[in-house]
Amino acid sequence: MTNEFILRVAKVLNANSVNYFVTGGGAEFIRGTKTYTKDLDIVVRVDDDNIKAIRRSFDFLNIIRNKALHDLKAGRIVRASLFPFSLDVMPVLDGLDIDEAFLNIETIHFDGLAIPVINKLDLNKNYKAINHE
Repeated sequence: MTNEFILRVAKVLNANSVNYFVTGGGAEFIRGTKTYTKDLDIVVRVDDDNIKAIRRSFDFLNIIRNKALHDLKAGRIVRASLFPFSLDVMPVLDGLDIDEAFLNIETIHFDGLAIPVINKLDLNKNYKAINHE
């Protein structure tokens, strides 16, 4: 993962007013507690307005969205390859109530860009739910 990749994706999401937050290794990378991750994991709301914003973002990032948006609405994770990394877009997160997780997000300024990130307590709850060390 590179700073440039994170900034590229986050700038598009922010510009399109996507309601999202970064989780997993990407959140740790942004905080500086992890030096490598192969993908950027984001959690999104799947209401109609946010789906429209996600559609615009996918178009800008050249992500084929036909099946992807349907999968998100159905509660499934969407993985998009954005060479050389991938973007995992999730409508749910194991071990967490999504509404609460959105209330608890932290905004971290990363290379000058405000990025919404899962808080540490919620990230630990998620890792515990998936038996991640």
